[in-house]
Amino acid sequence: MSAALPDKLDPWRAVKLGLSYRGILPLAEFARLAAVVLPETSAEPTQIQYYLSFERDNARRALIRGQVQARLHLPCQRCLCPVSLPVDATWMLMLVKTQSDAEALGDEVETLVVMDEPVSPRDLIEDELLLAMPVVARHEAGQCQAPDGPHSSGDGANAQSVEQRSSPFAVLATLKDRPKE
Repeated sequence: MSAALPDKLDPWRAVKLGLSYRGILPLAEFARLAAVVLPETSAEPTQIQYYLSFERDNARRALIRGQVQARLHLPCQRCLCPVSLPVDATWMLMLVKTQSDAEALGDEVETLVVMDEPVSPRDLIEDELLLAMPVVARHEAGQCQAPDGPHSSGDGANAQSVEQRSSPFAVLATLKDRPKE
């Protein structure tokens, strides 16, 4: 197992050598991910735990197996206050040389088309983190810090006051019932 995650590596050679990497990286090393999470406000920066293994399966096909874990701070879509959510993803990518090879496999497995160019392990980790994030981040029911309003999920007292107000269309009902002149 290698200690340091390289910036770029040849995945075919890594599979041949059976390389694997395990470690922790700061959120600051993932620009795309940092752009969608809330800025860090605590003294303790967000840490990304990862594991990558370059190997062959029983059919001798080249694979990248990985796992990533993090606790990300996202804006709650109900109250817009910060919500801390765990993200844990395990994946497997089959290496193929051409797009037609990938299409031939169909939906059997996720593929990564790599000819002779090196890949960035950090990009693989970041891609999987972005895919594993919840589509809609929100607090558990009843945990939001949203102010009471007609669209909040508060205790219902506010919903009663909205119902008691007259409808803006009530005027139209009175016009409909008036006799024609």
